[in-house]
Amino acid sequence: MRRIRWTAGAAAAGLALSLTWLAPAMSQPQDHAFSVFDVNGPYEKVIDVGSAGFGAGDVILQHHPLLDPGTAERVGTAVTKVTIVRNNASGNAEFIIDCTLKLEAGQVVFYGASRFFRLVDGDVFPITGGSGAYDGAAGSLVMQFSEVDGQSGTRLDLEFVTP
Repeated sequence: MRRIRWTAGAAAAGLALSLTWLAPAMSQPQDHAFSVFDVNGPYEKVIDVGSAGFGAGDVILQHHPLLDPGTAERVGTAVTKVTIVRNNASGNAEFIIDCTLKLEAGQVVFYGASRFFRLVDGDVFPITGGSGAYDGAAGSLVMQFSEVDGQSGTRLDLEFVTP
């Protein structure tokens, strides 16, 4: 009788161990694709770091609401830091952006470099991570100047996977 209990216990432990080991291998990456609209304002602070006027080294800090572009309902917040790398006479500044999109299901982080004029037609930035339902996010985001419900800002089209 003891031998049967020991064998049954060992078999149960072996099964539990194999399921624990195989579970990560059985999970499939999840695809995500959605859009949000980053409204200009209400908080934006330009910090003039270099010589007087807009130029290299200046930092723009933003705390903007995120809207659903289809319904104009608020779905989150964008917290953004833009660092100016170089400006030219036409105002087509080159910049580095570091942004966290705070959404109900988690956060998505993107980072990259561009020029302001590229955002007229849209430019692509890498999604570098996330948290919550978006933990381990990897993919890309297209940022384009746009309007939603009479408000100006940028449309963000995200496509990424999570493990």
